[in-house]
Amino acid sequence: MSYLGNPISTMNYPVDYFTGTGTTTTFNLSYTPASASSIQVYVGGVKQTSSLSNPAYYLNGSQLVLSAAPAASTPIEVNYLGLLSQINVPSSQTITAAMLSLPVVNTFVTLVTANGAQTSFALVAPPVSSSSVLVTANGVVQYDYSVSGSNLNLNFTPPSGTIIRVQALGLGQYNVPTSNSVTSGTLAPNLTFTGTSTFTGNVVFNAPISGNLIGNVTATSVTSNTVTVGSNGPLSFTDIYDLDDVSYLVDGFTNVFPLRYNQASVPVYSPFNLLVTINGLIQPAFDYKYDTVWLSGVLTGSKGYCIDTSGNATSNGYLKFADSVPQGSQILMRTVAGSIPARTKTYPFKPLDILMGY
Repeated sequence: MSYLGNPISTMNYPVDYFTGTGTTTTFNLSYTPASASSIQVYVGGVKQTSSLSNPAYYLNGSQLVLSAAPAASTPIEVNYLGLLSQINVPSSQTITAAMLSLPVVNTFVTLVTANGAQTSFALVAPPVSSSSVLVTANGVVQYDYSVSGSNLNLNFTPPSGTIIRVQALGLGQYNVPTSNSVTSGTLAPNLTFTGTSTFTGNVVFNAPISGNLIGNVTATSVTSNTVTVGSNGPLSFTDIYDLDDVSYLVDGFTNVFPLRYNQASVPVYSPFNLLVTINGLIQPAFDYKYDTVWLSGVLTGSKGYCIDTSGNATSNGYLKFADSVPQGSQILMRTVAGSIPARTKTYPFKPLDILMGY
């Protein structure tokens, strides 16, 4: 016939088997029973009782203890009717703050006095949500409120003098400084920046820098590993230092090479502010304006180097040789302290200059 309720389901109950020795009364079970009445014990096929008065057995944790030792070779059967349930109960003093989803220290209490017109109150810090705070008005728990950021918004106006108390049970943010509140005195010394850091505004380094400064860097002085970032003017060549090696660009065809220091472009407006060597031989400097074919920008002599002022987007401001540098050569560039000559070159003219009327 049909019936009401859930379908009938079956399951296997655990069973332990032992054999008597004539002396043993204690047997280790495979499971920990919930109680002595949650197992059925048979000795030689005879069911044993677990009554409170004169029981045939009792439990000691996961051990079965018989009141008398079964004879040798006597079969012992233990049927489990139920097992002791352990639902991940941690042992005493094993839970730490780091194991919780929110640190237990991230709590706060806000106490304010209502003025009779105010419904919004500023909290000490933003809570996780509206359900993570306990709000009371003169000790009476309130439920008609919402939380927006660090503000508690009551949906009613408490009378003047009402004590509003907000107990946060956990914070979404803890000890996070507000915008524009961190000063140089707040920061720890010897900071290390990993990855790409972007600074807006003036940045001054008062100590040696290790690593690379990449991008548009202007400085008032560059000595060894110390860089002081100053005005937006060009580098003032009051010190002598070596520019980045460009020998890896020498391919036997190229005659223009970038001017960089620590991988940052360096504006050099006169070739006379540079000392350039190729394979250890000093190269002569000449002015791009005076040593080109008239109005053409084509170099006329196979000698030395200049600064490319052609306006070409890919080479303007680069170091430019009158001829291609032989492949495998080493180019070294060093700044030269001093002022640029006022008159670069006026005489003698090249015959081609005179012919062209320059």
